Amino acid sequence: MASGIDIFELYNSLPDEYKEKGKDKVKSTLNKRVIAPLKQKYIPKIEEYITVQINGSNLSDNVKPEIIDLAINQVNNPRSTPDARALAIEKAKQRVDEEAQKNLSNLCLSPSNTQKLLDLRNKLVNDLNKLKKVVDPINQVINTSAFTVNTSISTVKSIRTAKTALDATISAQAAAGLPPSSIYLNLQNLVNAANTGLDLLRFDEKGNSKLNDISEFLDSVAIPIGIFGFSITKVVNLLSILDLLIVKCDPKAELNDVDSLFIGIATAQNNADKDQKQPIDTFYKGFNLSIEEEPSATYGAVKRRRAVAKNSQGITLVFTPYSFTTNDQTLIQEIKTIIDGLGIGNTQQL
Repeated sequence: MASGIDIFELYNSLPDEYKEKGKDKVKSTLNKRVIAPLKQKYIPKIEEYITVQINGSNLSDNVKPEIIDLAINQVNNPRSTPDARALAIEKAKQRVDEEAQKNLSNLCLSPSNTQKLLDLRNKLVNDLNKLKKVVDPINQVINTSAFTVNTSISTVKSIRTAKTALDATISAQAAAGLPPSSIYLNLQNLVNAANTGLDLLRFDEKGNSKLNDISEFLDSVAIPIGIFGFSITKVVNLLSILDLLIVKCDPKAELNDVDSLFIGIATAQNNADKDQKQPIDTFYKGFNLSIEEEPSATYGAVKRRRAVAKNSQGITLVFTPYSFTTNDQTLIQEIKTIIDGLGIGNTQQL
């Protein structure tokens, strides 16, 4: 039963090393123990291995800088869009394929050096996978927190609706001079108990919202989580080029797998980048939908954004909470879900 869950138990489920400063400790741990190693060790090392492979090959002097530019420089360009970075990665792999088909021996290092490169690559991947021990508990508490917020809100709506309907049914029976059916009374007692339990879940003894606390926690860690997602995606994408170079030169090479958690994050990030390019439906059930920034930055210099739904007179009637997400599709889908859940929206009335 929901009333047995306490929001603050989510924080207590974290390992001791994360409890000291709450959300600040989570952010600090992500930055120091995950993001910094990714940016300062893993990404540079993979770029170094790719460069060693290309520059050590017998490819022509005009092909070498072309592949390195695609695989490293264009991906690192801060002005590159997600689409441009993905295209550069694919073009780099395409050029490797083309050169391998022309003359494989020109692409490859000696067998002994290819083996050394494979050993360095596998050692790096093994070290990378150890970061999962740091990421896993953070990932778990964030997922649980988000699930609790969403489930609590949707369950509250369902119970409020059920309570209103049951009260109306029992009142109608009383008005007709009929005793209320026992099933309705039992259901009403159950709904009332659940309603009280949800209030205990959502508010502390002083009436302060617990969901606000957990929502603030999710917002506060959104930026480092985003940076982590971007960084691990870059690692996975760069490895795909290095792995192609190694396998072309040694088809029997045994490549150690990157942990499935990191592959999943990279896949989700790449899919989100693709979704961002899809056209956005700005009209839904009589509402004009748009994205707006908060008036002033709440967390450092970064402004959060939200989706708003306005009627034909330009009055905002529905909006999502502010979020750090840069994906417009995510915000638009969220406000559509809210509109559907509230059961509002009619072109005739708006």
